[in-house]
Amino acid sequence: MRTSKEDDGRGRLALLLEDDRLAEALAEALPNREDQEKPGTDWGMLFHAWAADLRADRFVVPVTGVQGCGKSLLLNSLLFRDIVLPVEADETTCVPCEIAFGEGNEAQVELFSGDSVSVEQTEEELRAWIDNAQNPGNQKGVRRIVLQSPAEILKEGLVLVDLPGVGSMTSANQQTTEEYLQKAVGLLYLLRSVPPITRSESIFLRFAWNTIPTVLFAQNRWSDESDCEVEAGQEHNEMVLQSVAHDARIPVGESIPIRVLNVHGSMDQIASSDDPADLNGLGVDLAAVSDGWRERVLADRRGRAINVVRDGIEAVNARLGSMEVDQETARSQINAEDRRFRSYFADLDDRFSTASDRIDEYKRNSGRAVRTWAEETPPRLRSEIRQIMIGGVDGANLDSALHDREREAGNSIVEELQVLSCDLDDELRELYSTTGRWQFSVEAGQKAIGIPHKRKIEVLLEPVGGVAGSLAGSAAGFWAGVKIGTAVGFSGGPAGAVVGCVAGGFLGAWIGIESKKGIVRLRADQAAESIKKSVGQFVEETRKVLDRQTADSANRQAEQLRQWMDAQRVRYETQRDIRLSDLANSLDDRTAAVTLLRDAQSTLVESLRKIGEGDD
Repeated sequence: MRTSKEDDGRGRLALLLEDDRLAEALAEALPNREDQEKPGTDWGMLFHAWAADLRADRFVVPVTGVQGCGKSLLLNSLLFRDIVLPVEADETTCVPCEIAFGEGNEAQVELFSGDSVSVEQTEEELRAWIDNAQNPGNQKGVRRIVLQSPAEILKEGLVLVDLPGVGSMTSANQQTTEEYLQKAVGLLYLLRSVPPITRSESIFLRFAWNTIPTVLFAQNRWSDESDCEVEAGQEHNEMVLQSVAHDARIPVGESIPIRVLNVHGSMDQIASSDDPADLNGLGVDLAAVSDGWRERVLADRRGRAINVVRDGIEAVNARLGSMEVDQETARSQINAEDRRFRSYFADLDDRFSTASDRIDEYKRNSGRAVRTWAEETPPRLRSEIRQIMIGGVDGANLDSALHDREREAGNSIVEELQVLSCDLDDELRELYSTTGRWQFSVEAGQKAIGIPHKRKIEVLLEPVGGVAGSLAGSAAGFWAGVKIGTAVGFSGGPAGAVVGCVAGGFLGAWIGIESKKGIVRLRADQAAESIKKSVGQFVEETRKVLDRQTADSANRQAEQLRQWMDAQRVRYETQRDIRLSDLANSLDDRTAAVTLLRDAQSTLVESLRKIGEGDD
């Protein structure tokens, strides 16, 4: 549960950031060049966006797992006093269901058309939209359903989302699923005891674990599963999760907590007790996710604000230093700074050249892997299909078996590409680990705040550049863009910030492949030539998706590194030109400028003191 101290800290920092005097002082200290190709940073907009982030009170945690693992029953147990989310349907339409705090009894059914329908929040009413028997293939075009629950754990802004099961995603809900995963501050993944984690689940978790700050694991046990089966399943699940974490470069301890739940028994508890279901402490874990996220937001925004204000102070000091000495001394200082920058930028150029070579090598290796897969998969897949048909499998069983073969074929190449992309991310992160942003003085780099980060896929919020770039994820909606804990901070380099987008980018591609369920469904009565054509189409479409994703993610990584370098150049040239302009001014103009800079310096120093007060 959050404390009043945390609330006070967030609110106090938000008020400081909304004080126009801070933005005005930074505009004086870090003015933008008139000839900049892109608009300069609007400090007021940036700080107001950060203040909005600090006041955010909506924390999305999707709940997912394979189809039929008990997700809906789990959420009924945790959030409702009765069965509200439909369970035991023959097949669901895989519509995301969002549950937020509320005491009403109406659910909002949002359609892809943009329309919304209010329905009574009962299992019977919701089944008409969720159950495939009543809404086959989501013919009604449901984008999502928003429900209300008075559950205590939702009061502080936690929002739980019943996502489509892994392996049951469709093209129709792919975008919605990805949107929720991008918004997520955490993920609850429900495992099974029998059978334990599948290959598709492992791949999904490799990607999701890299892009979501916190992942919680629970394991459902059905009433007919023995203690021995549950323990064996838990041991196997943890072993697989350790392997997933290792492959995805996720730091975990010696053990990964998995809470074993009996969700069916929890529903029985609800029926016989007025107390909410405990679910082995899962509610406490979920509440801690949103509380932990608030702390991350506060630490991140405080660290970023401190670094920006320190940048302003360093810039003011440099300008004042140039105007308070004779012109010959000032120009000598500027020339020395120019030599230091040229050395710094030459080093960046060398690193970028090495990075470009490694990115090109990654594209070649990935392309070769995809081509090999595309050549070897069709004959193998056709042979497996023939053996299934010879065995007399037909109807729904054949449909399921063929889909499994398609999924296995797609998963194998995705796994291989994921290893290559993780290797690239690691190498680039190591390459850039010893460099940082250009600093106005040598001492500035030693004072900057390092913001704790976990490997993610977002882009560094660069404070010098266009407003659009600086506010990506803030002015446009914090949850849609950059997430907390990504960047090393405004003091840091691209390692852990602009580096790391390659591996994470494959999540959408994998969901797309999974959602297609095979390009053409094969049938037992198809002739050999038809089977060959169907398999060829599946392989070709998958190859195109992976080739495109490989090229796009690699090119995006290179472009982000180049943009980061350009930002350092603009950062230096802006301050150099301003200092040279100061020297060219008349004595009266310089005197007036010194007065303004002294005022800005005083405001920035005082702001730095207040912002840092809550930084333990």
